[in-house]
Formats: sequence, structure tokens, C-alpha cells
Amino acid sequence: MSEIDLLRGRLRRREREYDDCRERISDCRKKLERLKPAKKRISELKSDFRTIQTREKNYLNRSRDWTGQTEREFRRLAQDVVDENKSYLSNSLDYALDAINDEITRLQNKIMEENGLLGKLGALINSLRNEIEKLLN
Repeated sequence: MSEIDLLRGRLRRREREYDDCRERISDCRKKLERLKPAKKRISELKSDFRTIQTREKNYLNRSRDWTGQTEREFRRLAQDVVDENKSYLSNSLDYALDAINDEITRLQNKIMEENGLLGKLGALINSLRNEIEKLLN
């Protein structure tokens, strides 16, 4: 096998690696685009949740004709339920948003890594083409 054949084989392998790298970058970008609306929706839910919390608090704190021990007990129990639900939902939304942010960061980092590899492969391909051209002269 001649040196040109060896170089051409290396060139084809590097070109396949280059194409694979571009495909991985494309896949990451597609995934990022799908995550954007999910992140936006969860952020909206958190905002809606804050609004609901304010309404619940206002409802529980408004004055009523009802007074006494039973009324105080009712308010205490209602507040416990509100606090428990608030904590559960708030933690769930925070967890979901954190998970989405983590995945977005992972994908962005992957794209940066792949772009670095893409540059290195591009340089190798360029050098191999140059070597083949020099041998053909």
C-alpha cells in the first residue's frame, strides 16, 4: 500500500469523525431548543404559584365575623395545609427547573467540547489534504 493510500485512508477516517462531530453538535442544539420552552413553562408556573400563594395568604388573613378559639384553630390548620403544599410544590418546581438548567449546561458544555474537537479535526484534515497534494505533485 502506498503512502498516498495510507494518507487517503486517514483522511477518510478524519472526515467521518468530523461529520460525526458536526452531527453531535446538531443533536445537542436540537435538544437545547426543546428544553427552552420547558424551562420557560416551569418559570411561568413558579410565577403563577407565587400569585396563588399571595391570594391564599390574603384569604386566610382577611377579617371575618367569625372569632374565637375555633376560628384561630381553623386559621392555624389552614395555614399548615397551605405551608405544606407550598413547600412541596415549591421544591418540586425548583427541582424540575434545576434539572433543566443542569441539562442545558451539560449540552452547552458538550457543544463547546465538540467545537474544540471539530477545530482539531479540521486542522488534521487540512494537513492530510496538504500532504496528499504534495505527494501528487
